[in-house]
Order: sequence, then structure tokens, then C-alpha cells
Amino acid sequence: MKKILLLFTLFSFTISSYAQSPIILSIKHKLGTENYSPITTSTAELGYEFNAKRIQYYISNIKLIHDGGMETLIDEHFLIDAAHDFIGHLGNPDINTFEGIKYSIGVDESLNHLDPTTYDMDHPLAPQNPNMHWGWTSGYKFAVIEGAAGDGLVSDYEIHGLGDDNYFETNPEINWYYQTQTSFAPIVIDIHADYINALKGIDTSNGLIEHGFNDEARDLLVNFRDNIFGPGDGSPLSNETIIDNNVLTITPNPASQYTRIELKDYDGDFTMQLRDFTGKKILSKTMQSRDQYLDLSTFANGIYFVQLFEAGDLIATQKLVVTK
Repeated sequence: MKKILLLFTLFSFTISSYAQSPIILSIKHKLGTENYSPITTSTAELGYEFNAKRIQYYISNIKLIHDGGMETLIDEHFLIDAAHDFIGHLGNPDINTFEGIKYSIGVDESLNHLDPTTYDMDHPLAPQNPNMHWGWTSGYKFAVIEGAAGDGLVSDYEIHGLGDDNYFETNPEINWYYQTQTSFAPIVIDIHADYINALKGIDTSNGLIEHGFNDEARDLLVNFRDNIFGPGDGSPLSNETIIDNNVLTITPNPASQYTRIELKDYDGDFTMQLRDFTGKKILSKTMQSRDQYLDLSTFANGIYFVQLFEAGDLIATQKLVVTK
């Protein structure tokens, strides 16, 4: 098992409290020691200059490692865009001692060759702009990097890696800590992704267009498996990043037959998602107004989590208790 660094914040917690805590995956995007930017010029491992105007990739098949090597599967696909630091909620699985994480880069074979148009618009496997789907036969683009390279950055390059045989699992070294800035107090899995290493052993200095399963496209996915991800610096996430209790209210809560979701002090287009205690998505819908009534008549008793997204970014999470 790779080394895990536990960062205690304001106070320590008993192991029994872990099982009741949300798990959050945080990926911060880097170019070496600098924060990623699409206009930043960096030096590749082979010595040439490059920038990366676009970096996108899927992660899936997420496995939380806990309690002496047990693995809990999180059945989700996430589309990561290096233009935005990633915050992913992984639910509230039954964990006493958290030990690590595994995940795969790309889309698992059972979904890789299905029709993207069958998904809701906000689903990561739905059609994207820029496109992340190559075709029904070839499937999704697992990872994409595009930019300019060489002297004066005059040579454009594109590498798109795909293919069921290149669906690699990574088990990165991580930091994790208990986030105490919020009433939710989640466990945060803290990872830095260094995209200089995406081009390790790959020469794009004279321009390169490689879309496919082999050669540099496969090398890119191998680098994502072996060389991209490492432990973060343990910097606590802001309240607004994790949860802003002032964004929404849920009344009544606990509730039995219905509840009212109300936004406060926000205007714009929002997507509301509801997840159960395991992190499974129950529903996803666009909020047409600042008030949304939620029919709970078919819901089983238990704890649920209402998540609010603006332009794809999570801005709030609230717990909902259903009791009948």
C-alpha cells in the first residue's frame, strides 16, 4: 500500500466518526510547481518548451480502499477539465479506517461503445463541446492534451488516447485530511496532477497529431497511469468549494411526502442532483426557478444529499432526511 499522509486540522476525530463522513476527491491541476494555465509555457521531460491549451480526461471505476484492504466501488464517471480544479463527491460509504484510492482513466468497456445522446445533458458521458467521443466503434476519448510546442511554440500538437485495452487503473500516492471548515466535516482525498509528466517520453516539438489506440496516444494513457497523479499539499478547501449553507434551504427537513428546495441570493441556471447515502445518484434535474418542490412519496427512509451545480461546478450540498 502506498504511503498515506493524514493531516489533522483543528482537532482529532475518533475512527468511528469516519463512517458518517462524506468522501470528497480533490484534484488540483499543476505544471510542475505552478498552477496549470492553458497559456503557461513549461519544459517537457525531453527538454522542449510546450503549453497545454486543452487537457481533459475521464476517471471512473473509483475504488476506496479501507479497513485492511477492503475496496468499495463508486459507480460514477467524472469528466476532468484542467481548466477547473476538480471537486467530486463520492458519497458516504461505510468506512472506519480510510487507506487509499484507485481509479481508472477513461470509460469502462460496458459503457464505452454506447450512444452518448441517450444521457441527460449534464451527464459526463453525454455529448461534449469540445468533443470527447470518437465513435461507437472506438468509444470515448479517455484523455486529451492539445497545445503548441517547440521553439517559439510554433508547432501545434494533439494527442487523444482511447481504446478498451488502454483502460488503465492507477493507485496514486495521496494526502487526505478531515475538512473541519464546514458543518459537514468531510474527508478530503487531496491529489495534485502534474501535466508536465503527461508528455514524458513523447516528442511534440515538431508538431504531432496522434488520435488512437497506439504509439503516443497509448503512451499518454500510460503516463496518466504512472506519472501524473501525486499527493496534494493538504491545503484545506474553502467553505464555498465544499458547501455553502447560505445558498439553499430545505424545508421541511426531515420530510416524509415532499420537501421544498429554495435558492437564496443566486440567479442563473442550476442543476440539482440527489444522491443516497452510498453516493448513488437518484435524480438530476435543472432548476427552473429558485423554488423546487421535491416529491418524496416513493423514497425509502434514509439520508440523502441534495447537491447544487452551477455551470458544472458544485456550489452547495445539504443533507436531507426522509422519514415516514
